[in-house]
Amino acid sequence: MTDVLHNETDRARPFQQNRPEWVRLHDATALFGLRRSSLYLLIREGAIKSVCVRRRGNVRGIRLISYDSLAGYIESMAISPRNKDQNATDAL
Repeated sequence: MTDVLHNETDRARPFQQNRPEWVRLHDATALFGLRRSSLYLLIREGAIKSVCVRRRGNVRGIRLISYDSLAGYIESMAISPRNKDQNATDAL
């Protein structure tokens, strides 16, 4: 039996339900197309939320990045057509 998707909201729902809250650095690079060095720079600047999970006394751990934080940062970098025209006018 196949499910019928009636609109764009129905298509997005399975991904939203299965979307992780935190992703490993490697997964973030694959999902968003950013390099490790770019992600570490954004973490250092405080532009995205990140946490290092490790055992007490260990130097190394697992770096996790907030999916929503990274997606929000990328969305904030997006230029809508209206803003693009305004930015081009402001540059003159």
